[in-house]
Amino acid sequence: LTAQSRSVEMARLILFVASIVSFVAVPALSENDIFKIMPESNELLLKVGASQSLNCTVTASDDNVQLVWTLPIVDGRQVTDRVTTWSKSHGTSGRITRENGLQIVSFDLANAGEYKCSLIKNNTVVDSKVILVSAAGENKTQPVFKDGSTEVTLSCELRINKSISDLTWLKVGYSDTGRSEQKLSDLKDSSRFKEVDENSSLIITTPTQEDAGLYIARFTFIGLPTPYDCEVEFQAAPVVQDFDKAKNLIEGDKMELQCIVKGHPYSVVTWYKGSDRVNYSDSDSRHQILESFSKDHTVRLIIKSVEFSDEGDYTCEAYSARFNETSRKTLTVRVKDKLAALWPFLGIVGEVVVLCTIIFIYEKRRNKQVQLEEKAAEEVDGSATDKKEGLRHRTTNNPTA
Repeated sequence: LTAQSRSVEMARLILFVASIVSFVAVPALSENDIFKIMPESNELLLKVGASQSLNCTVTASDDNVQLVWTLPIVDGRQVTDRVTTWSKSHGTSGRITRENGLQIVSFDLANAGEYKCSLIKNNTVVDSKVILVSAAGENKTQPVFKDGSTEVTLSCELRINKSISDLTWLKVGYSDTGRSEQKLSDLKDSSRFKEVDENSSLIITTPTQEDAGLYIARFTFIGLPTPYDCEVEFQAAPVVQDFDKAKNLIEGDKMELQCIVKGHPYSVVTWYKGSDRVNYSDSDSRHQILESFSKDHTVRLIIKSVEFSDEGDYTCEAYSARFNETSRKTLTVRVKDKLAALWPFLGIVGEVVVLCTIIFIYEKRRNKQVQLEEKAAEEVDGSATDKKEGLRHRTTNNPTA
């Protein structure tokens, strides 16, 4: 071999040895180590203003392991606005789980991009997982309820380069335990609801005030494991439902006034007594104001033991800032004395007593009068008999008779 050939072979040998050394020197996870990212998806679709959590975890026996997030880069720097991070670890000394998460508090177009979690061991990146977060543009039709409408159309069209595999409409309901979702087939008069996939719309025929609310157009896309929810509102101004015009109570009774309000979104409901707002504190044990959303928006005013001072006109008022409209209804509360129901009875008893007394006195006087008349009649009859007897006696003693 020439000197040049020997130099070339030596260089190759050095490179080969260096490559082996570098390969051996690069750290790697063992077969028992677990590295994952949540949600388990390569791509997420978010709407502007939404919140999203990303969580990166590793379970390893090596203590010299760490997790690092790399955020989308705009103008040469990572976008950290509206993003918070946290980390924690737990486990035994031989097996430790490390978590490193981030929260997109209010998603914005600037937050769109690639989110990469890197697993670093001995200051070297040994693995990484990436989630691409994309923004979805929404074109929505959100109608307002009007009396006499024959139909309304709700729609949500997305500006996204993805193929839709399925679209389902749902209605959101609320209860005291939280939010729920209903299929349109489970709604009352479900035949009035028609889904149109071509333009991502929902048609409601002969709509009513009760149909107002929040609806969800749930899109499923090819290549995305999680669906996308587009929220569409069917809006309606507030209407306080009719209730009794008056309520009569007895002192000490429990008073419960119930105000049911239709409309969407939910309005601010306030009770008034006269012109004064009813606003009781938590320390007031006699009064309560309870608000529930089990079926309708219901606000109840409760007084555990009414007093005479609770008499008056009570008004339930519902105000919507969205429509700048107010609806109200008023009823009158009257409080009677505890003995109020007893007075009519006592009056009847008194009348009966007086009437019986009059009858008794009348009967007694009448009986006395009858006795006197009978006695007088007996005296007259006795006198007439004596005269007859005297006359007969005189006639018998007279020989010339």
